[in-house]
Amino acid sequence: MVAVGVSALASLALGACSGSSSAVSPPELPPLTSRPRPSASGPLVVVKDLDRACIRVLVAKSPAAVRLIRRRLRRGEHFVDLVRRHSKAGPVERGGLLGCYNLARLDPNLARAVARLKVGRVGGPILTRYGPTLVQRTTHYHFRLARQFEARGIFARAEVQYRKDLALNPDRVASWRGLGRLSLKQGRRDLARKYLARALALNPRDQEAAVILARLKASGRARPAAGRFLVARQDGASALSAPLPPTRVVFHLPRYAPVKVVSRSPTHFFVQNWRGRRGWIVASALAPGPYVMVTEESAGLRRRPDPKSKVAYVCVVSSVLRVLERRGPWLKLSLDTKRSGWIHRKNLFGVGPHLSALISRRKTK
Repeated sequence: MVAVGVSALASLALGACSGSSSAVSPPELPPLTSRPRPSASGPLVVVKDLDRACIRVLVAKSPAAVRLIRRRLRRGEHFVDLVRRHSKAGPVERGGLLGCYNLARLDPNLARAVARLKVGRVGGPILTRYGPTLVQRTTHYHFRLARQFEARGIFARAEVQYRKDLALNPDRVASWRGLGRLSLKQGRRDLARKYLARALALNPRDQEAAVILARLKASGRARPAAGRFLVARQDGASALSAPLPPTRVVFHLPRYAPVKVVSRSPTHFFVQNWRGRRGWIVASALAPGPYVMVTEESAGLRRRPDPKSKVAYVCVVSSVLRVLERRGPWLKLSLDTKRSGWIHRKNLFGVGPHLSALISRRKTK
């Protein structure tokens, strides 16, 4: 064991660094509201603090307990869980998190021990007056980077960073809440419920997670069945990466282009286009319509609903055509007021049970 001249744990727990003459309360993680909100534009401003270290500690009861804890770490148990079960002192309720410190202001022996650790690694034991103490080095870098990516609408990278942060800090409520927000913005409602419930389990007083979860449950009761097709009412309808800002345009739709509904929020549909790309479109921009899209290059319109029938016209891929009639897997499409032909549904996107009702309604009129 390494003996620290001035008790490292006592100094850290009291918030006094090496050379400090006064003791203050233990450092707390600053709340999100105390940090500037991530900007939705401009360069990323999150940098790694190489001269700072965020520290968790576990005060073991004896050297035998240290050996037991190390065996459990090798089996894959998380340091935070072991702190809650085995630590006899320190901020146990916070998973042993003391705070983040400048290495130059720590006790020299402790600073050297922490500096040798990579993020996520456990070192020690260091002998303190409280007993043999294991130290883990962690970081807030991934959490801050995730907030930056989320603010810019780069949800895939934000999700990766939130998961990296939770691998180091599984008790961070804000990261579980962030994953819930991202899942909801991407239409993954079941995952959003799971992550938000986890945030509330860690902190039942988390108001943001409670409000989002309540709205999610309320909107889910009135959600239409997924799988239906709608068409764009106007040319240039924009599919967005999220129903609420910050957001970005994922793709545009030509007039009458069909999309498949995946889910919806109170004001937007989460849809998928024929290429498999997904986005949010305001509900007022979509409506039912007897239109389909050609998905095969040089697909032919035949004179009769028969694969042996002669091809009358050739369609360009992504052409949007009106459905005039349906016979089993064959649909009669209109190129214009004078030209029409038959095509098999395997060459089309937007074919569903709704077409028969829409065609019958048009004939009745």
